Amino acid sequence: MLDTLITSLPSKLSYTRIEVPVPQSDETFYVYRRDLFDARFQMLHEDEEGSEEEQKKSEEWKSVMAGAATDLVPGVYEGGLKTWECSLDLAGVLAQKLEQSPDFLQNKKVIELGCGTAVPSLYLLSKVLKRGDEKPANLTLQLCDFNEQVLQMVTLPNLLLTWYFHSNEEKEDQGQQGDVELSDEIIDGFLDDLRKYQIDIQFYSGHWEGLTAINAINIDSLPNIILTSETIYSTDTMPILIDTLEEAYKGSLEGETKSDVKSMDRLCLVAAKVVYFGVGGGVYAFEQELKRRQASTKTVWKSEKGVSRVVLQVDW
Repeated sequence: MLDTLITSLPSKLSYTRIEVPVPQSDETFYVYRRDLFDARFQMLHEDEEGSEEEQKKSEEWKSVMAGAATDLVPGVYEGGLKTWECSLDLAGVLAQKLEQSPDFLQNKKVIELGCGTAVPSLYLLSKVLKRGDEKPANLTLQLCDFNEQVLQMVTLPNLLLTWYFHSNEEKEDQGQQGDVELSDEIIDGFLDDLRKYQIDIQFYSGHWEGLTAINAINIDSLPNIILTSETIYSTDTMPILIDTLEEAYKGSLEGETKSDVKSMDRLCLVAAKVVYFGVGGGVYAFEQELKRRQASTKTVWKSEKGVSRVVLQVDW
């Protein structure tokens, strides 16, 4: 899907730089994301070609973008255009892990479910790019979102911005906000560096339960690192999410013991608000469902400032 999404990039991206703190440290790092107004403008002014059904979906999407009064329209839009604070929390925890183990990403496959603006994956990509001309990373990033439009409008543009700023430290001084002109030279440079550092970026859209069918979750090549943030807000979709997390973690090891699973190289991190007011989800319901399925959770980070938030490590 990367080749298809590349062709849909606009000629210019407006961006904002975000500062992210590293837990239990005085350090911070930057991620770059496309501005929401810029993505909305592109979506509203694009002419949609294709089948009658595709055009209908496009009109529904444009209606959501034009109204912009809600972050969630079930079955149409799941909030992927915005950067949610728990994704920043998750990126901070990943930074902490990389400080503890510099080779944390070497020869790894990472899947981010409900990626949206993909802040955790942006951070991982930036760390690989900053290694310079060292050995290739052999890193696979699998980015999954309900909406293909989100992958097109923010996920890929954010990855490109990450490459643009972190592949050359001089560019990082261009300011907190601005525009980047996307010439053919820039896009070719992005693709060349992905090949150079052996970074394979894969995109998948649709419902979580369909990820196995489209080979996003391959039981013969499971992800080492499973990430998701702000995805346990609904008790209706929570069981499906847990099914997907478990399948990504365990694959086809139905007959294996818990110790066999734990001995594998797996890390599953879930970042969330403790309570999602008005929509029914939250950490308690999530942990209860995991407990029923004989999975365990451990809090690796938490904040009581404002709305309480946590990052959980999940194991089967």
